[in-house]
Amino acid sequence: SSTKGFADDRVIVLDPCVGTGSYLLAVLNKIRDSLPNDALAADDLKQAAMKRILGFEILPAPFVIAHLQLGLLLDDIGAPLDPAGNERVAVYLTNALTGWAEDGHSMKLPFPELEQEREAAHAIKREQKILVVLGNPPYYQFAGINSEEEEGLIEPYKRGVTTHNSLNDLYVRFIRVAERRIVEGTGYGIVCFITNFSYLHEPGFAQMRRVLLDEFDTITIDNLN
Repeated sequence: SSTKGFADDRVIVLDPCVGTGSYLLAVLNKIRDSLPNDALAADDLKQAAMKRILGFEILPAPFVIAHLQLGLLLDDIGAPLDPAGNERVAVYLTNALTGWAEDGHSMKLPFPELEQEREAAHAIKREQKILVVLGNPPYYQFAGINSEEEEGLIEPYKRGVTTHNSLNDLYVRFIRVAERRIVEGTGYGIVCFITNFSYLHEPGFAQMRRVLLDEFDTITIDNLN
C-alpha cells in the first residue's frame, strides 16, 4: 500500500458537484504540500490537475471560476497551462447524475465545443477507475424533468419503502452515484461528502441505509446538527 495519499498517481479523485473548485483546490494544495519545491514536482501537480483530480459542474459560471482558481494555482507554482497545447484542468461542464452508461440517446447539442465537453466527461464516467469521491452535493428537493437514466438512479433505495418523498433530495442522487462508482465501478475506495443528515433517521431512508451498510466496510459520520 502507498503512503503518498493524494500524491500517488494511481489515486483518481472526483468531485461530482465541483462548484467553484474549492475541494479540488484543497486536494491539489494537499498534494503540493507533500512534494518537494522543484520544477519536477510542479509538473507532477500540473499532470494531476489535468488527468486525475477530476470535477463535474452543471452550471457555467462556477465551472469557469473553478477553471480560473485551479489555473491560478498552477501559475503560482510555475507550471502554467498552455492553451495553445490544449492544456486544461480536468473539470468538465456536465450533469454528474447522467452519462455513466452508454444509452445511445444523447441529445444533439448546438455547439461543437459543448459536444466535445460532453464526450470528454462521458469518457471519464465510463472509463476512469475513480478511487475517491468527495464534495458538497446540493441538498434540496428536486423539481424538474428527469432523464430516464436519472429517474431510475435511486430505485434501489425505494424497495420496500412506502414513502419516497424524502428521497427526492438531490444529495441522495449524488450519494447513489458515488456509491455506484466505488462499489460497482472500482470495487474499492472512499466516499466523503458533506450532506443533509435526514438520511440518518427518517423512515423513508430505511432501504438506503441498508444498502450503504451492506456495501461499505466502514461508515464514519460526523453529525453536526
